[in-house]
Amino acid sequence: MTIITSPDLVVEQARRDVMVAEAAPNQRSLPDWHRLSAAFRGEIGWSPGDHLITRWASDFANLHRERRVNPKRAVEIDCRRTQIIHLIDDWTEKYVDTGRGKGSPRRSVGAAVDAMAAAYIAAECCLMAAENASDDTVHAAWVRVAGLACSWNDLVAQNPGPWRPSRQE
Repeated sequence: MTIITSPDLVVEQARRDVMVAEAAPNQRSLPDWHRLSAAFRGEIGWSPGDHLITRWASDFANLHRERRVNPKRAVEIDCRRTQIIHLIDDWTEKYVDTGRGKGSPRRSVGAAVDAMAAAYIAAECCLMAAENASDDTVHAAWVRVAGLACSWNDLVAQNPGPWRPSRQE
């Protein structure tokens, strides 16, 4: 897996992502947790027509997997995760109606996707390492994923659709 850390490459990728987002008005709402989970598994998030957030969710999952396999690259990987969090937050700020006024506290959508990806990959690894799928540690790991999925549902419900600029009179 190639991790983009060069600022120039990140900016170029962000430009491409913005062009995709602007060309796809039907993607200007947040995907549900089922779509995020599918992206973590690699089922979606890699095709040009996939929702931009699922593409970034897939990136998060791959980064978390890479971090477990290659801990010496943790700083580089965490830097890329932070960049993706900012990309998601900027995209959400621009395209999704957050239903809040200026100056209102903001919940980071990017951090929520990253946290869910981290929990999902941790649960996946726990399941693979367990002698028995019914182990308490496996159950606890998937309960954590479920809790974050519920929190994501709440976040999606608070951000129902496309952003519409207010009309100035």
